[in-house]
Amino acid sequence: LDLGGVPALNAVVVAGLSTEAPAPQCWCFDLCSSSNANAYWAASRGVHVHNRSSPWLRYFAAVYSDAQVPIPFPLHRVNYFYHGVRQWYGLFSAVHNPFRPCDLPAPSERSSVPPCAQSVCAAWHAPLSPSGEAASRAHHKASKVVTVAKDL
Repeated sequence: LDLGGVPALNAVVVAGLSTEAPAPQCWCFDLCSSSNANAYWAASRGVHVHNRSSPWLRYFAAVYSDAQVPIPFPLHRVNYFYHGVRQWYGLFSAVHNPFRPCDLPAPSERSSVPPCAQSVCAAWHAPLSPSGEAASRAHHKASKVVTVAKDL
């Protein structure tokens, strides 16, 4: 997993995910304007994803062709995102992509993809909120303690 370069989509990614139910084709984050992108960057500053069940990890497992994305995952270090266009869902039909398609490279898709319901976006927004990040960190520490105790 190299966070220094631009990731390449890889259809071989997560072979087991393709047999799951199709992911919702809607967006939770709009990075298409400078103001929206800046708001997202501000919210993700310093954020690590600690929860293995986070949808962020499924998204990055698809992007980086790594079914076991390491946690804590440094969400704040990622600065390139694939948007939820038809090509994404053709490759990763069971992996929700939370990013609104922008005018480039798919201008015709921007208006056809609706915003998600709040219930769909809640898991995506959770690590970006201070209380969600703290709860996620506490859960990660608690599960680590249990794992260490089991290994003894």
